[in-house]
Amino acid sequence: MAIKGQENFRGVAMNPIIDSTLNGIFSASEVSNLTGARPESIQNWVKRKLIVGHRKIEGGGSQGKHRRFTFFNVMEISMAQALMEMHMGAKEAFAAAAQFAHGGGGTIAGLPLRLAALPFHPSHGYTIFGVAGERTFEEIWMPGSDRDTYAKLRHHLGADHFLTVNATKIFNEVCERMQCSPIEVLDEVYSEDAKA
Repeated sequence: MAIKGQENFRGVAMNPIIDSTLNGIFSASEVSNLTGARPESIQNWVKRKLIVGHRKIEGGGSQGKHRRFTFFNVMEISMAQALMEMHMGAKEAFAAAAQFAHGGGGTIAGLPLRLAALPFHPSHGYTIFGVAGERTFEEIWMPGSDRDTYAKLRHHLGADHFLTVNATKIFNEVCERMQCSPIEVLDEVYSEDAKA
């Protein structure tokens, strides 16, 4: 049950456990545990200024100061890693991942609401994140439906060849590492979709 007036993710009141997950601040070691990225890699990406965020990444650089990351950064790093595993360069992978993790907030092209760093509500299907050069687009894939996800991605990306990542799977893995239910999180955030 949501707590009225509680500080929350994008203005959505939610339960305290989910709120602390989405609005939490994480240390570099926690980010490493949540994403599977090596701490040295995270440090390297920060030094190269590849990781962006809604808040300045503070700390680091001097003894006693620890870097702090948002949930947006956790999803950004997870998505960038998936793209780098497909042999995309780090700079390009983080530029694309930032669009998923820090973009969103509305509905476009007849798609349902998608908030930054989150997939669409699972009632719509899986969220597929497509990347072609500097262009990205999120599309829905529902196994067994007649929705032509490939054609829609090809149209919006303006390319016949592109990389795709199952953003729902990445989100689910991050939530499981946080020991929270991805469905519960998405039901709280997309309460209208959960009721449908």
